[in-house]
Amino acid sequence: MRSLLFYVHLVLSAILMFPRLLLLRSRRSKLTEERYDELANDAARKFVLSQIKWSGSKFHITGLENIPKTGPVCYVANHQSFFDVGVFVGYLPYSKGFISKVELLKIPIIAQWMKELKCIFIDRNDIRKSAEAIMKGIELLKTGHSMVIFPEGTRSRGKAPQPLKGGSFKLPIRAKVPIVPVTIEGTYRACEGNNYWIKKADIYVTIHPAIETAGLTLPEAQKIPEMVSNIVLSPLPAPVA
Repeated sequence: MRSLLFYVHLVLSAILMFPRLLLLRSRRSKLTEERYDELANDAARKFVLSQIKWSGSKFHITGLENIPKTGPVCYVANHQSFFDVGVFVGYLPYSKGFISKVELLKIPIIAQWMKELKCIFIDRNDIRKSAEAIMKGIELLKTGHSMVIFPEGTRSRGKAPQPLKGGSFKLPIRAKVPIVPVTIEGTYRACEGNNYWIKKADIYVTIHPAIETAGLTLPEAQKIPEMVSNIVLSPLPAPVA
């Protein structure tokens, strides 16, 4: 019953978000970019928190004080479930976009909201387009918009996490913004670990101290992917069978 109610609520909420999207877009010319981003993220946050409430899951977050108070950052996290997005949209402060796979553009309404949040879509089968997407992400960071990346490239669903791909780290290093490592544990238990049946889960999120990238030498920059990978993945328990 929980799964049925969750998915019905998801669909209905998404449909009801469409008029709000149109209204927001109609006001774009009257708002500053900062205010527009604030309103778009506020709408997304309410949508996500509503879904989390219907799932019955609880998020336990530690380390919020490690997020820099000013300037953009690049969050780097492991990826267990689509519930991971709820961590950043629902609970972490400030506006932020995501580096997402291009397949998500096929999801009606949700894809449109992702565009409003300045999400960037990567086609992993097209090297040129992937490179262009990375450059867009770098420019967004340089202009003050925080980004979230999941360098595993796919959801682990509670199995052994994949190594964090080094190419993703070009965004924060070239933009010279702090990296905020984030460890997420338990989101797969709410959904993917149950063959997409929704179940209550305790989800633990650890926000680690930020790592500065400005002024790094080339050898120091080359060590960043392994360093961040160890920080993000080491706290995770042994994978499920």
